[in-house]
Amino acid sequence: MLKTIIQTTTIALICLSTISCEKEVPIKGDSISEPTAETESSSLDDFTVILSKAVANDKDLRDFIKVESLKQFDKDYDVFYPFVKNERLSSGISFREALLKYTTEDKLEQIESNCPLLNIFVPDWSWINGYSADSWDTNDDFVTVSRKDDGDKHVIYYNGSVYDTVETDGFPSYPVLIVKNNGRLFSAENNVSKYDQVYPFLL
Repeated sequence: MLKTIIQTTTIALICLSTISCEKEVPIKGDSISEPTAETESSSLDDFTVILSKAVANDKDLRDFIKVESLKQFDKDYDVFYPFVKNERLSSGISFREALLKYTTEDKLEQIESNCPLLNIFVPDWSWINGYSADSWDTNDDFVTVSRKDDGDKHVIYYNGSVYDTVETDGFPSYPVLIVKNNGRLFSAENNVSKYDQVYPFLL
């Protein structure tokens, strides 16, 4: 009799345990997919448009880019975004804050994440009596922005809109800034946070 009671109790406990486990299994609903990160290419395009708006409307930003490019920190007229994004313009706001007037924090963070070598290049076409960092008159708000790519033509933006297209071997007669990856640095991402990022020069 006692053995029968024990067996019955054991079966009951097993059943309760099974029911309890079944209740703990989460109900599978519709899966929520994570947003796909923008590619480096599309982020460079986005930054080109944002920068074209910013430099068309902010003389302090134009002055800042000119001054930084003339420093030639890498022996070229480059402005390396990770190095200067928190630098202050004469207006008191940072380079990054100036850009945020024309985009969102989320968008800019995505660009920064996708483009660790983001760079602004001021071309030197003085050898054909063309535009250069030295001759750039930042009082003139007409400055365009393009992106270096491998296409047959470069799309040139002014104040957020397409202004012109130029053959890859062409030289615009007006000021243009080139958005690209810096080809003289590389990102050393070995177990460091984005705040401790190191950018050694390529040998």
